[in-house]
Amino acid sequence: TTKESKKDNLSRYVIKNKTSLDDFKKNAEDYARKSFLQELVIDKIIELEKIEASDKEIEAEYKKIAGVKDQDKDADKKIAQVKKQYRINQVAYQVKANKVIELLKANAITKTQKSE
Repeated sequence: TTKESKKDNLSRYVIKNKTSLDDFKKNAEDYARKSFLQELVIDKIIELEKIEASDKEIEAEYKKIAGVKDQDKDADKKIAQVKKQYRINQVAYQVKANKVIELLKANAITKTQKSE
């Protein structure tokens, strides 16, 4: 898209969501900051816990991204398309990040547990 159409899209977004351009920028900045910090935390946990992604897990993630079911006759074609879009290190990172989330959920202390 051109610079003009990006401005038009942003203007429509601001009007549709009844917000100001300054609020939009602040929200975008806050979102970017939180996303960056989350990624730093996930990276550190991956490092400290020595979390790995096996070839089998990476293939399963490609299959999941492609939306392939066991009986899908076009499975190979769909997975090949996804592999063109996503590099193996991106998919491996997603597998590791999912493991971090599961680890955090498994070790989370709930409000109920805390008050006991």
